[in-house]
Amino acid sequence: MPSLELLGTGIIVAWLALPVLARAARPRAVHEPAAAYRSLFTALALAASCLALPWLRAQLPRFTDSLTPVTLSVQVLATPVPGPEPGAFRGYAMSPFDLLALAWAVACLTAAVRWTVARLRLSGLLARSVPAPEPVQRALARLARTQSGKVPRLLLSHEAIAPFSVGTLAPTVVLPACLVDELSADSIELVLQHELTHLRRRDPLTHALARLCATLFAFHPTVPGLMRELIIAREAAVDAEVAGNDRHAYATLLLQLASRLRFGQDPAHVSMDDTALARRIAMLTQQRPHQRPSSARLLVAAAAIAGFGLLAPRVFAEPSRIGTLAAPADDPMAPHEAEIDQCYELARAESADLVIDTRARFDVDPRTFRVTSADVPTPDSPTFQSCVEERALTWSFPPPPGRPHPPKDMPKDARLMVAVHIHREP
Repeated sequence: MPSLELLGTGIIVAWLALPVLARAARPRAVHEPAAAYRSLFTALALAASCLALPWLRAQLPRFTDSLTPVTLSVQVLATPVPGPEPGAFRGYAMSPFDLLALAWAVACLTAAVRWTVARLRLSGLLARSVPAPEPVQRALARLARTQSGKVPRLLLSHEAIAPFSVGTLAPTVVLPACLVDELSADSIELVLQHELTHLRRRDPLTHALARLCATLFAFHPTVPGLMRELIIAREAAVDAEVAGNDRHAYATLLLQLASRLRFGQDPAHVSMDDTALARRIAMLTQQRPHQRPSSARLLVAAAAIAGFGLLAPRVFAEPSRIGTLAAPADDPMAPHEAEIDQCYELARAESADLVIDTRARFDVDPRTFRVTSADVPTPDSPTFQSCVEERALTWSFPPPPGRPHPPKDMPKDARLMVAVHIHREP
């Protein structure tokens, strides 16, 4: 099966798997945010890996064949398609899976362009930012040493609407410039500790991986909701770790930061919109203990999808071609009868009463379906035999109806043979 068709099949499997895995990963009750974040991230990564299931399914028989070498001889009464002469243009056929793969590639390219533009804007914002004042720098260094982490670069930006951290190899914390004047020193330290916790948890890296997986599901209706839940769980996990015992004071700080968001800005990417903020504060102030979400449902769903993809029949993604050149003929030799008659008349010039009754065999390339060799045993007329065998090298025998491609697991040394009966008499 061509690579595009395998990719098209993988897209279908992954798109169907994403909502199932996302639903299985969502906690049903009051949950521990850090565990919920891991569960949701795992669901997104597992759904993306489903793109490779058809390819893995196609490789399984090949692995078995490598353990037990087998020379396969396939005898097929193929159906030729009368049409262009050898070497002429035969047209181009695409399966629905090919078209789906190409459409998916265009969607992913569109999403990748949008992500690239966002990264360029972020790079520009960082370039226009300025170093933070020395007292804030010292506070950040002290907090970083208490967490045994690397001291990140600290910048102030007049464009940022909320604090954020970026980078894994070269971590950077960015604060809105006016935040330093508006908040108290204790509140500033809470903000810095929040961003340092993101860096220690490697949230910028996992978020980039999640965005990459989401790019593979461009325009999927499940992705916006899943990414929203992922971001809320990530922020709530950091909130629970930073807030400590004074959770009400930390919730007040969240409200103060949320009130700074300018009208018209989308605060969803930092979970500062009304719904997300309410959920974060509720998780901070609730009295009930958090429950660790069970991963059993996610594992069962993932195992079921993997089992379906790997154990399904090998033909579950085998498409049929679109737009064949001509209607198949019932007799595989019909397009070549005239040439056989010419060879017979040439042989009758040597023997007028010549009768030809033989079973001819033609070896065909299983990938191009062109005749590679011919065996037409006619001991009574070497002239007829050499004539047909020479002309047969210009013939082609396309595959039978419903089998536009050779089996994916066909060994390299396999033979595709067309056997026909030839009878001529005066």
